[in-house]
Amino acid sequence: MENALQLTRTALTAPTDLKGVFEIAAFRENFINNFQKTTGLGSGAMVFEREKILFMKALAENRKIEQCDRFSIYAAFIELAVSGLTLNEGISYIIPYKDRAAFQIGWRGRLEQISQMPEINFVPPPEVVLTNELNNFDYELGENPRVVRHKPAKDRTITKDNRIEFVYLILDTKFGKRTFVMSRQEVLQIRDTYSIGYKYYMSKGGKYDDGKPIEIPFWISNEAEAFKKTIVKRAYKYLPKTPRQKILDEKIATAPDVEDGIIEASQQAIDYGISGAQDNDQARPGQDKAEAQIVNQAPTQAEPVKEKAKRSHKKKTEDQAQTVTTPDGTTAEVATGEVITGGVSDGPTEDNPVDGLPDLDNLD
Repeated sequence: MENALQLTRTALTAPTDLKGVFEIAAFRENFINNFQKTTGLGSGAMVFEREKILFMKALAENRKIEQCDRFSIYAAFIELAVSGLTLNEGISYIIPYKDRAAFQIGWRGRLEQISQMPEINFVPPPEVVLTNELNNFDYELGENPRVVRHKPAKDRTITKDNRIEFVYLILDTKFGKRTFVMSRQEVLQIRDTYSIGYKYYMSKGGKYDDGKPIEIPFWISNEAEAFKKTIVKRAYKYLPKTPRQKILDEKIATAPDVEDGIIEASQQAIDYGISGAQDNDQARPGQDKAEAQIVNQAPTQAEPVKEKAKRSHKKKTEDQAQTVTTPDGTTAEVATGEVITGGVSDGPTEDNPVDGLPDLDNLD
């Protein structure tokens, strides 16, 4: 596009309902622009209409999204555009977290991202190994881990006595097979350390204080899916990312994962096309509200990434405790890695409503 459409937070709050927000021209064009620049595809308009329908379907199933801050809903949709994924069939999600919407990638979405990596030829689905299959399962670790054999049993029903013992993922890459294997103990250690939903459910005995049932967490309702997601996330973590995937990973908002309740750390924001000068009501108390509308202006020079990094007040910890609010209003602590203060996860700040996305035109 020759010109960059700009939005203001005031424009996002003007429509009476969320359907009206999606009719804002700058909303639509910024989604299309981000999608087409980051994927190289020309189908942005069609994708926007499809994802809008899927979002409205999700909204009908969970009205809490409607109560979220509209900037966060818009930001989540732009993050969806940058991901190149879809809200269909659990590939990715837009979920309510406290008073904001958060974009999340499901394990099938991570699997799709792996398939997009340059070195990957083929990605088969992950596989679990049950107790009654242990005699026909063997694997090797070392420099070149591999599954030597796995003969699935005829009866693959998961029970207390016939549980999941291993999960593995074998990738066909340009450099040969690459195998990831995790034992039951390794997977459950991740669950017990990081899954807020599971820990909260177990601590409450499956019921809120008023006696109403708590939604059964992913780890209990579908343990096989939880194991598969864990191995996919492990593999994704250690594979070389495309520039687009790196940027998206760095800015996904911190919120409990909709599938397993595990928090993923956020880092920096992307270019949402929000006009900071027009939108800073506190800095310009006398501003005419009529000014705070969608405007069409030439794009400005992006601020160097290094300068942005200086303004992101980072602090790293090996295992820092973070407090979150559980559904009944109590608080719980979760272990996180790198913690970034400020940024999109807290909403736009006065002097920096939006951080820019580094040179989308040069992304693979």
